[in-house]
Amino acid sequence: MTKDQAKKTEAYIPSNGQMTEQQLSTVLEHVSLEDGKVPLAEGEVRDVKPEELPLNATRHIHSPLLLEDIAGRRVGGGGSNWGSDCGSEGADDEGAVLEVPDTARLLPRHDPDLYVEMVKETHSVPHYAEVAYPDYFGHVAPTFKEPLLERVYGVQRSKIFQDIERLIRPNDILDKVVYDLDIPRCPVIEDSGESLRFNSQFESGNLRKAVQVRKLEYDLILNSDINSNHHHQWFYFEVSGMRVGTHYRFNIINCEKSNSQFNYGMQPLMYSVQEAIGGRPRWVRTGTDISYYKNHFARSSLATGGQKGKSYYTLTFSISFSHKDDVCYLAYHYPYTYSTLKMHLSKLEDLRTPQIYLRQDVLCKTLGGNSCPVVTITAMPESNSNDHICQFRNRPLIFLSARVHPGETNASWIMKGTLEFLMGTSPLAASLREAYIFKIVPMLNPDGVINGNHRCSLSGEDLNRQWQNPSPELHPTIYHTKSLLQYLAHIQRAPLVFCDYHGHSRKKNVFIYGCSVKETVFQSNISASSSDLQEERGYRTLPKILSQIAPAFSMGSCSFVVERSKESTARVVVWREIGVQRSYTMESTLCGCDQGKYKGLHISTRELEEMGAQFCVALLRLNRLTGLHNHHHLLDLEADIMGTHSKVISSPTTYVMEEDEPSFLEPIDYSEDSNDEEAEPEHDPSNDGHENPVYHDSVSDPETGRD
Repeated sequence: MTKDQAKKTEAYIPSNGQMTEQQLSTVLEHVSLEDGKVPLAEGEVRDVKPEELPLNATRHIHSPLLLEDIAGRRVGGGGSNWGSDCGSEGADDEGAVLEVPDTARLLPRHDPDLYVEMVKETHSVPHYAEVAYPDYFGHVAPTFKEPLLERVYGVQRSKIFQDIERLIRPNDILDKVVYDLDIPRCPVIEDSGESLRFNSQFESGNLRKAVQVRKLEYDLILNSDINSNHHHQWFYFEVSGMRVGTHYRFNIINCEKSNSQFNYGMQPLMYSVQEAIGGRPRWVRTGTDISYYKNHFARSSLATGGQKGKSYYTLTFSISFSHKDDVCYLAYHYPYTYSTLKMHLSKLEDLRTPQIYLRQDVLCKTLGGNSCPVVTITAMPESNSNDHICQFRNRPLIFLSARVHPGETNASWIMKGTLEFLMGTSPLAASLREAYIFKIVPMLNPDGVINGNHRCSLSGEDLNRQWQNPSPELHPTIYHTKSLLQYLAHIQRAPLVFCDYHGHSRKKNVFIYGCSVKETVFQSNISASSSDLQEERGYRTLPKILSQIAPAFSMGSCSFVVERSKESTARVVVWREIGVQRSYTMESTLCGCDQGKYKGLHISTRELEEMGAQFCVALLRLNRLTGLHNHHHLLDLEADIMGTHSKVISSPTTYVMEEDEPSFLEPIDYSEDSNDEEAEPEHDPSNDGHENPVYHDSVSDPETGRD
């Protein structure tokens, strides 16, 4: 045994120093799993790939993972960071504990113990007492590529025919409720082995009801946002009791959007606890026979704003599980909870050096009684001299925010990449801190995130539509963020750049929405004199820098038109009222990319965090190109950045730099009653049961201009 293996083995030894034969066997198993080696004979090992490890190894896993049990079931005197009540050979044997491999080296910003402490301080409406294993164990981005799923012809038609068969052969339908939040005792079935078990009563979880319609098929109903009767999209739930190699069909039957990237290669995410115990804690794309189509369930006029005849949509997919007695989690996108944010912010303190200025404050309290953090990062002054102190105080400000919409978890992963880059030791990070002061509100809607909402806060309102006149009582995070920006403008310290990180459910790539009077007037064909169209064009510089350095970024998807329906959003209000010319919404796909280095691949947390870091690099390049510290005199260096002799790139998916901004292909509706970005077209022919609908990411999509 090597020294490293000996150290790892010590982590699994109980505090009394005594080990049973079974515990010793478990230790040896974990050492081999963690190192990716399998003992062959004495002194002989060979490399094994994850797929070579036994898939059907059985571990009985306790579910749910209760807060009150976590500390009591940990063993080993604090040597292991990964012990929990995650399993035992017998459910009644409370002394038998299955240790989880110490993979903390893979997750330097994750601490399960610290996460539990953060959960205890988090206030939810249902008063959650459970912790989801993925949030407790943590997530490491897969090292392998995950291509977009190629759609098989006939899938949608086959699924619809199976739905019709329910009406033709009603005797074949079980119609058995196996999970229901409206019933106090949940789940509502006993462990008979004939049905899957479901659970979503943990932070950010969302599943309201599960109905077993056939032996291997389940209809799932999502919760609406709290104090709302719609916004069904985000899902995050636990499933267990599965059989190995069996294909289960899941139908989420109350989706609202008229189309989805699930029709164009996107797959749900799954997290296996058995895999995590084996040293591979990760979310992976999964599911086959994926389709998204209109169903026969009618939406109430109350939920559609008075419109009649609207139907719900079904997201259907099939999964075959690889492990017996596993506990798996399914999610719309990579979860990122409020407690995870608090843990990561706490771990940022470990990165502080004497040269880094880091300050964490509470911006305000939310309606649910949770703290909304605000972070300040810059470089400490070189000395206490007047010149250095003056330079420290007069650095341009960058103001960043994220996660105003809870279901857009990718925004938090990008923010994580930004925060960790800013606290890094690289020369680029040091130069960036010396160039700017960063004010960051990493989660504008903690309550919505905690309670598994998709879009709203506890007031049942979209907080990104409250920036014009936010209420300190109903919208405290927006009210105080805007007040901070107003104060900065009042003292002549308005930010050089404001950017609100978002996620986009129906477009691919990463792109930016900005604000331009000239382009808005031009695209809406409003007559105006040339004097009315005078404006600096510096708002284009940062997106064009990003298009050069960030492979996931698409300049062709960017837009700088300001629609009337977006006048109450963050980017427009900060641009118009605070006077920030470079006011942006940065949108990231929930699916993947159709251009550049990542073309044809799902986007993972690795690419999202990379995007957060690349945004920082773009800000540094912006600073270096201008060479000026007074941001009021920054010039637009678009010609210098792009060059006057850029060559046409042959790839049809790559932005051609010789061109001006691409034509804005989205319809602009200036009617008074068109202020809801979720408004759907009256008829979408691509969802009437026809196979392979033609779908253009930037055309005729009511959400392409979203914020």
